[in-house]
Amino acid sequence: MLSSLLIELEPLKALVSGWLVLLAAEAWDTATLRRVRAVRRLPLILIPALVIGGAAAAAWNASDRMVVAVLVGCASIALDPDAVRDLLGRATRPDATARMAPALATLALGFALILSAASSGDRSYRSLLAYPLGALMGLLLAGLLRLAQGRGMILTLLFAMPILGWGLARYFDLSPLAALFVAGTVVTDDPTRRDLVFSLLREYELPARIAMLILVAMSLPMSLEPFGTIPFWGILALLVLVRPLVWRLIPGTGLSLRQLLPLSPLVLLLGLEAGHAPLALAISLSWILGEAARRAPNVTGGSPR
Repeated sequence: MLSSLLIELEPLKALVSGWLVLLAAEAWDTATLRRVRAVRRLPLILIPALVIGGAAAAAWNASDRMVVAVLVGCASIALDPDAVRDLLGRATRPDATARMAPALATLALGFALILSAASSGDRSYRSLLAYPLGALMGLLLAGLLRLAQGRGMILTLLFAMPILGWGLARYFDLSPLAALFVAGTVVTDDPTRRDLVFSLLREYELPARIAMLILVAMSLPMSLEPFGTIPFWGILALLVLVRPLVWRLIPGTGLSLRQLLPLSPLVLLLGLEAGHAPLALAISLSWILGEAARRAPNVTGGSPR
């Protein structure tokens, strides 16, 4: 009964998940990428993905080690920019490097969504077709937004595009997360509608996030079998304990240990969209623990940093 209900709710899941993915591309315009020196920071961002993903693949005793490496690697860099920004706002006298931390977190989350394409479909070079599909959807959306008159028409397009993009990606067995994120990056470089579009996306972010969390919770596997396996706990330890330490060893990120604990809610979709139930459960639990750690009182009495 629950599975049939989830099938009926798939358009809603596509809408709210795609809404948040489009919003994640807000800071991926060309000017911002140049300002944060995205090309130079890419190798730094990939270090945690390679280390954590490689360790997870080594601990996984199954034939799908490459999928595990990609999913856990993506989860290790899918930081929560809003949480980083919130903790930075409560810090005392952040330096110039620390003030760049939210931009770096946004950059890392974007790379996680882009790299997630490798975990979908047949896991071959065909999965890269998610990028041109996303670019075409972004061009279509940007063109229609220029023609749209009034808030109601723009909202209609923003409601329709996530569902359409999600459905097309699923039809071609590609990653909807990667495709919709690429579509969002195209819209960010449209100066005529950019501010209005992303202000509307931000306005409805909270209900979209709540709906996505409810649907993800309903989609998670009910079996307790993964809890009895060593690889499950190993991956959970990698994401919760080892991941912040690896990030802290990278110089010049400006990210504090507490800023590294929370993951983006979009991380919950990684394992589910790849059809890997045990990993989806491990990633979801790591997100819950990270959120709990972020919201815990600061026992030292000092700055959140």
